[in-house]
Amino acid sequence: MSTSKRHRRGSIRRMGALLQVRVSAGTDPATGERIVLTESVPIENPGSARSERAAERKADKVLTRLQAEADSLKVARTKSTLCTLLDKWLPQHELDETTRMNYESQIRNYIKPALGEVPLALLVRESSPRLEAFYADLRRCRQRCSGRPFVEKHTVEGSHDCRREGCQLHECKPYAASSIRSVHAIISGALTAAVRWGWIPYNPAPAARLPSKKRPKPSPPAAEQMAHIVEAAWHADQWWGLFIWLSAVTGARRGEVVALQWSDIDLDKGMIRLDENYVRGPNGMLIKDPKDHQMRYVSVDTVTVDLIRRHKADCARQLLALGIPLTGACW
Repeated sequence: MSTSKRHRRGSIRRMGALLQVRVSAGTDPATGERIVLTESVPIENPGSARSERAAERKADKVLTRLQAEADSLKVARTKSTLCTLLDKWLPQHELDETTRMNYESQIRNYIKPALGEVPLALLVRESSPRLEAFYADLRRCRQRCSGRPFVEKHTVEGSHDCRREGCQLHECKPYAASSIRSVHAIISGALTAAVRWGWIPYNPAPAARLPSKKRPKPSPPAAEQMAHIVEAAWHADQWWGLFIWLSAVTGARRGEVVALQWSDIDLDKGMIRLDENYVRGPNGMLIKDPKDHQMRYVSVDTVTVDLIRRHKADCARQLLALGIPLTGACW
């Protein structure tokens, strides 16, 4: 049998050996359901007048705190989980195809298994410790394993001796700091949308500490090593040799060199325009903006110009044999 004591926008209800405190916090904008903040206060010695009074005083304080939280919007205005938010946010978030593919992979493989069922209300209150613990797990092992050895891949089916059959044991592989920062960008972006939609009062994600971003330390081959690489490429295939040569003299990314069209090359001025990138998308290869979304021009020397002229003449001959003219749109 339960009894309740009603207060201004809230109630304290006796539930056996507990006092249940309830405060209305409005309506869930995502589902339209009523939101009720609830917290229970145990009665240490039910039946004892002193214990009953102490529990009532504590319940009154809890009621005041919950009312203040509801009034100051320090709680999420929704019962939805992070999974629900991500499913709503991602389809309407503007992304290019490759970025969307990466986001979908990180959400599916990392975010949802670890945090998908966490209510947004709880994430708002405990975002820093939860997110930091999640990122620490990923830095230790991208599969977030328990740390105990286990067989990751069996070489044969049925009953067998894994040691004798050489089954593959799991090896922890840390998730890169840059990838964790990408995961954090997804979570923060979704929570920003939740603020905009009125689901939560503020975005708690920026308070979480992220892995430090280390400066890249490229280790390019020495001039003598590069000469050997280019020479080997030329011997293997003339087109492959030119690709390696252009990559070396322009400093362009692999996809940027592959995406070059004849309209991007001004042989008279010795200029190459780099404004596109050839990448793998969810439905095959595609052309998109460069990784930094910036077009740039690169000046090349006369030796490079001569090599490109010869390559262009070779392309024109091969296309002519097929009855196709060489145009600026050709790669």
